[in-house]
Amino acid sequence: MNLLIVDDQITVTESLKEGLSGRTPGIDEIYTANSAEVARLVMKSFPIDILLADIEMPEENGLSLVRWALNEFPELTGIFLTSHAEFAYAKEAIRIGCFDYILQPARMEEIRSVLERAVHEVQRKKRASDHAVNRLRLHDQRETMLELLLIKARENNTAECERLYKKLRDLCSTESENCVFRTAMVKIVHMERQKNTWDQDLINMVFHNILDELLNDIKATVITAREDLGIYRLAAAADSSLFSESIWKKAIEECGSFVNSYMDFRVAVFADMTINRIYDAVLPDIRTGKTPGVYWADQKPDEDNKAGDNMAERMERAKAYIKENIGRGLTRTEVAEYLHINEDHFTRCFKKYTGYTFKEYDILVRMEAAKRLLEQTRLPVSMIAGKVGFDNFSHFSQAFKKYSGKTPSEYR
Repeated sequence: MNLLIVDDQITVTESLKEGLSGRTPGIDEIYTANSAEVARLVMKSFPIDILLADIEMPEENGLSLVRWALNEFPELTGIFLTSHAEFAYAKEAIRIGCFDYILQPARMEEIRSVLERAVHEVQRKKRASDHAVNRLRLHDQRETMLELLLIKARENNTAECERLYKKLRDLCSTESENCVFRTAMVKIVHMERQKNTWDQDLINMVFHNILDELLNDIKATVITAREDLGIYRLAAAADSSLFSESIWKKAIEECGSFVNSYMDFRVAVFADMTINRIYDAVLPDIRTGKTPGVYWADQKPDEDNKAGDNMAERMERAKAYIKENIGRGLTRTEVAEYLHINEDHFTRCFKKYTGYTFKEYDILVRMEAAKRLLEQTRLPVSMIAGKVGFDNFSHFSQAFKKYSGKTPSEYR
């Protein structure tokens, strides 16, 4: 652990360095500086854990220096060493988060004692920081694994699904030894504003944050992932003794109600009261649901007749056809002909069953594909434009900026 001593008097810094070197447990290296300017350079050049600074210094005082240091290096621990017993100094030291305030003259033993406590404080901060980093890494790993599991489920690869599901359970069991999973699927059925208001990742984060807050009392592990355009999977794991069916039902009902009441999009939420395997849950219902609300088990959002069921299947085929021909720049007429239905009828049905107009869905598919290519490849932007059906680079750039708020180059 490294210590930086700052005082405008060289005799003070050298005396402190000599008196503390090798005599303070946990302190490995001691650096000195005789001005705030030099101290900043030291902190930018070496990993400093504890800053011991005088307050009264010419040009820039210790209060300003420590304030800057704590802002730039949040894990650093700051201590003031001063001969000025002024209440204003002590008050400001507390306000900016200084660890301690040593009034001179002070015995070396007293200074060592404060530094030993500071060493423990630095260790505590590092443990907290490491824990936060590990939690974030674990969160990302869970979300990625859930996305992969859902891909394998769509491929009907049951063996791979089971393998991934067991790994996902293991990742959640680190926080609950006897965890139980509960799951739901969400479909965006209506978007009130322009589609560039929300992107897919932001919507996913909204679902995660709402459900995480609703299940905070039982310390549930919440995992959310995009399953398809406009379709999301929500999952929660918690100790079986705490995660009752009634708690899950209440959380899902409140989540759906909150989104449909306060967000500028509407959702249909499909949930099972109990579930053993995430990838078995409510797969059939989500495809035809088009009315906002929360639906449980086999409950249907609409009592569609056979003709309606058939049209829902056709609209799913239309969506797949659009994705498969993303580079061609399909027209509404072509898709209607592919489905063998009247163009005007197709237009009405597409909006009814998907929540999007044909143009909205077409640009959504193309822009999401462009984003993935910008993120995952080094292809020239002009080539990416062609791959998502734009002959004119300028038109692509304008459309992408309207959708994402950034030019393709800025997004990359």
